[in-house]
Amino acid sequence: MLSKSHITMFVAAAVAGFGVAANAYSDMITYVGSVTDTSSTAGQVTSWRASTVVKTLQVNGSNVYGSSLGAVIWNIGSTGEQSAGTSTTLGWHYVGSGYQGHNGYTTATIDNLTSGTTTAGVCVNSFVFQLTGTQADYTGKVVRVGVMENIFVTDASHDTGKSLTLTGPNSSTSGPVAVAATNGVPNMYFFDITGITAGDQFTITAPNSTTAGNTTSAAEGYLSAVSWDIADASAVPEPATLSLFAVAAIGLLATRRKVSTRS
Repeated sequence: MLSKSHITMFVAAAVAGFGVAANAYSDMITYVGSVTDTSSTAGQVTSWRASTVVKTLQVNGSNVYGSSLGAVIWNIGSTGEQSAGTSTTLGWHYVGSGYQGHNGYTTATIDNLTSGTTTAGVCVNSFVFQLTGTQADYTGKVVRVGVMENIFVTDASHDTGKSLTLTGPNSSTSGPVAVAATNGVPNMYFFDITGITAGDQFTITAPNSTTAGNTTSAAEGYLSAVSWDIADASAVPEPATLSLFAVAAIGLLATRRKVSTRS
């Protein structure tokens, strides 16, 4: 009969084996979740750069989105941005994007990058970036990318029927993630990237909406501020790993019951 210690050891080995197999492939992209400025999470998005506000999906403990790798507010400025994709300094490099601007619409007031506040800028349709640094910077690490949405105060229809997708090398992709229409209350959506090779290029896509009734302008997909944070992968549970652990545990417990029944 399998003992509890045997089950624990087997599950741990299965999870460890999965981790080794996963790390053999580059650029695994996973959608993590989102946060919204509601009464219970006030300021997590608009105060995204304030360490005094607890951030539930910030990975390195600083409570500042983009503190460890970089951030950008369109038409305002950036941190951690490198001039070339071959830079050996840890950060990110701008490759290209869609039109930057918001056609005179009123957008939400958010934290500026260093101090004070500013109005949220917009990048239309897509943004391409590279992760810079040395390979040692990324070995055993996870990069969490945050994308701000729902920043239009005067035209919330901009967020109706929208989605975000993060793609990378070797056809890695998060798949489309639906953007909730929260009527101008800002959200941030988060994606984890593991198995990174320094210099890898990624694209955040916000396709135009096909929702009936949208005007041409409101149908445009967009993304607002973007943040990048880096942390030890071992400290950030991966959904796939957690799922495997659960399946393995259930299977082994079922086996244990069958053995117990026969004995």
